[in-house]
Amino acid sequence: MSAYATSGRDARRAETGERLLRAMESLLEEGTTFRGVSIQRLIDEAGLSRTLFYAYFRNKSDLLLHWAQQVMQATALDADEWWAIDRAPAVADLHRILDEIVEGYLPHARVMAAVFDAAEFDEELRGLGNAMMGHYAGHLATHIAAGQRAGWVDPALDPDVASRWLVLALEPVHDEGLRTLPRERRSTRLRALAGAIHATLYRA
Repeated sequence: MSAYATSGRDARRAETGERLLRAMESLLEEGTTFRGVSIQRLIDEAGLSRTLFYAYFRNKSDLLLHWAQQVMQATALDADEWWAIDRAPAVADLHRILDEIVEGYLPHARVMAAVFDAAEFDEELRGLGNAMMGHYAGHLATHIAAGQRAGWVDPALDPDVASRWLVLALEPVHDEGLRTLPRERRSTRLRALAGAIHATLYRA
């Protein structure tokens, strides 16, 4: 298969996945659970055929894996801005980055909650979640070590231990409960989280 054909199939798969994602989010907004949505109901909502669904996805778990990869990659790109900072960032810088991560993630919070639920029983989804956590922790550990060498991160911190702890502390960023808050209150909570991270890592 040529590279052109492969890229064309990837584009069609991404477009199909996006239509199915919008359909699933609409059903979840109505109060339907992910487990309660059959493939037939999902494709009917998306206006697609069963043949088209199975041309790109093996089953609902495969579709969830596709969605998780898309959302997590976008979230990781926002977080990468933090790791690239080569100085002690201001609290305002961390606040802005966290805000960008959250605003990009929350529209898909309900679908991602389904992903995390399914990960308990699906090895591929569990592996993806572990890989993304490793991505965050690894890049943050590198950022901490670089800051220690340059003198703007507390030298007493163990980069690996601190990075894993902070990744766990950032879990509320992915909490669907944030979605129900007005933007101003959500921003206030993230400002407090940014302040706590700043106080933990950085030296004046």
